[in-house]
Amino acid sequence: MITREEQEVIIRWDRTDGPATICSAIPAIWRRLEKAGYVAVASDVSSGDVAVCKTFEIPRGQISVSVMNPLRPRKSGQPGFKVRSAVKSTFGGKR
Repeated sequence: MITREEQEVIIRWDRTDGPATICSAIPAIWRRLEKAGYVAVASDVSSGDVAVCKTFEIPRGQISVSVMNPLRPRKSGQPGFKVRSAVKSTFGGKR
């Protein structure tokens, strides 16, 4: 198990036309991405065959990053970054 200090999220979003890459050592982020329909393209494991980091590729148009004003208090449930679902709605309604 890795320590809380070692748990990080790295978002690589460069100027090429390729996808954004999210490398995360936080299981809650893995679950959020998997729930949105994304599949890990790589996984680093510890000596006990336990996943410690998963890497996801996200189309550039499906990710947004917001920066909060430090002078304004954050509302509860307001995320720092959002990932749109990879799964298309089949019933035509809004998600």
